[in-house]
Amino acid sequence: MTADANAPKRERVQKAALRFCKTHYGSKGLKIGEQIHAKISWRPSFHFRKGPIIFGVEVSEVIDSTILRLVSSDILNFTKPVALCLACPLEALQSDAERSKVKELRRIGIGLITIDNDGDGELQAACIPLAQHISEELLSDRLRELSAKLKIAFRAAHETFSVTPGQGLQEAGQIVEAIVDSMAAGARKKGKLSAGAMSGAAADRIDALWEALKPQRAALGGARAFLKTYRNIASHPARSAKEAMKKINGCRDGFFRAIEVAKDLSRAMSALGYHLKLH
Repeated sequence: MTADANAPKRERVQKAALRFCKTHYGSKGLKIGEQIHAKISWRPSFHFRKGPIIFGVEVSEVIDSTILRLVSSDILNFTKPVALCLACPLEALQSDAERSKVKELRRIGIGLITIDNDGDGELQAACIPLAQHISEELLSDRLRELSAKLKIAFRAAHETFSVTPGQGLQEAGQIVEAIVDSMAAGARKKGKLSAGAMSGAAADRIDALWEALKPQRAALGGARAFLKTYRNIASHPARSAKEAMKKINGCRDGFFRAIEVAKDLSRAMSALGYHLKLH
């Protein structure tokens, strides 16, 4: 039987990657070469937990997303949040001159840790739960009909979402509220709302606009439903891994819903000739 010539390098990278992860994430529940769960057909080089999130790390001598792409469907159908990460030698990244392999990892939501010749690790692509990932292609498609101003605002909210979904959803909700505020300001300027209707919560302004702008009730109703459904999701802490997964999925759904509500409100604003002002 031919010996694996890459085994010593792989072992060195694995030891260094494990050391890096222990330093940055801890080592709670650490398992070496074991399945995360029977429902996930993959044995990562090692996996561990940080809070409710399971981190699965695959060690390789090269940047190859094949096995991680194959296991992605199992991960997305799992009831707990799992972050996938590839660990490889720094030279593998340096040989990816066009960064095409790294871009592919980022596109599908896979983290990347590189290990240099001294055994020092560096995070090249963030390790986040796969359920939390929103690709650039998908985000661009969802934002396609929005104004440049709103696209920039939602992209900033998405950057936050990628790190903290709850806070990212809150920022998306604040964009919706800003559009509602702009509609209320426009209606006030046109004499359709009283000064008193401008105070209170966004839901109160929506209720006032409901009476003042009857042709725009569909858009206003969508905004009212969004605020009622998603406002409190972000503020409720998850007490278990299953609750964390439910929260991530809810925040992701809410983020996309905020974009759709913003589109409807923007069309209503345009029809009314009102000016949008973001906070």
